[in-house]
Amino acid sequence: CNCTLPTCTQLPIQPCAAMMMPVHHMASRTLFIGRTSSSRSLCSAFSRTVEEEPVVSLSNGTVKRLVKLRSSASARSSQRAFVLVGMDLLQEAAGGLGGRLHARTLFVPLGATHSQPSWLTADRVIEATEPVLKKLTGLENVSGVDVVAELDQPPRQDLLSAHWGVQQQAAQHEQQDAPATRPLSRLLALDRVQDPGNMGTLLRSALGFGWDAVFLLPGCCDPLNPKCVRASRGAVLRMPIAEGSLADLSQVTKLHGLALVAAEPQRAAARPRSTSRPVPLGVCLVLGSEGQGLSPEVRQVCQDVSLAVPMAGSLESLNVGVAGSVLMFALSPGGSASMGAQLKGLQLDSLTADNGSDV
Repeated sequence: CNCTLPTCTQLPIQPCAAMMMPVHHMASRTLFIGRTSSSRSLCSAFSRTVEEEPVVSLSNGTVKRLVKLRSSASARSSQRAFVLVGMDLLQEAAGGLGGRLHARTLFVPLGATHSQPSWLTADRVIEATEPVLKKLTGLENVSGVDVVAELDQPPRQDLLSAHWGVQQQAAQHEQQDAPATRPLSRLLALDRVQDPGNMGTLLRSALGFGWDAVFLLPGCCDPLNPKCVRASRGAVLRMPIAEGSLADLSQVTKLHGLALVAAEPQRAAARPRSTSRPVPLGVCLVLGSEGQGLSPEVRQVCQDVSLAVPMAGSLESLNVGVAGSVLMFALSPGGSASMGAQLKGLQLDSLTADNGSDV
């Protein structure tokens, strides 16, 4: 045997009649199979690893590794991988990656009838029992879980590079006539946003409102936290994400000509509105954590403009996910104007009169 697989028992190769190809018989009871045109009717039309026996043990090595990826940011960072649950999220994630997605490992329910979609490929496809799926997902009820996927981490973006936003679409690297630097017009910066649900909401809104990228300052939670991935509905894979220091963010905003706009209710209320300043073409909206707000250092560099969502009644504030989404919509090109156009013709005279405003 001349293969380099560490699990190979060095036994003679025996032919597999179903595949019409040589197959190594492993001590681990795993078959590594290749693809031929004649085998498509018997196996999925992509190369994969198929477990002879379904995984039933909670102490299985692959199971333990994926559980670690789900629960530990350091494990995700060291292995450059993360876990995503559900075919619907996989499909949404694939939508922004050229319509295709590749997984390191797919766990599927034991005995479920599943056909692999053409846009999804995988190195390994493994059937698992319900207790194993519960262990993998951390959920008590897995009746609706159709797949658990181990995926490569999307690369962090260098917003000073000519190829920021490439994500996993390698073809963009080959553009011959790419500009020296792709301009940014709408950048969301997050300062110490630690709640993964809020971060996921902001990523989803940023993608939905057409913002260009997200910049994570120190103190933010891992965007590949499972709760963040679920809340983002796969936007974490489709939205270009950069991270760095406040000095790095300042470099990016200067290069792209972005005005730093802080979301800070108290300062926005205290500062009179100026109508003489020209409106910048590009904006970097900076949001702080719900509990602590913006750090003093960030406040210092965002002295020019502060914004807040106007509140009615005695409610003090919205959470950062909701408030940030409203502000992103208001700052999006044509955001408020497009909504006003949709509302024209509706019978809102009494409402606008009560509010003292016009649509």
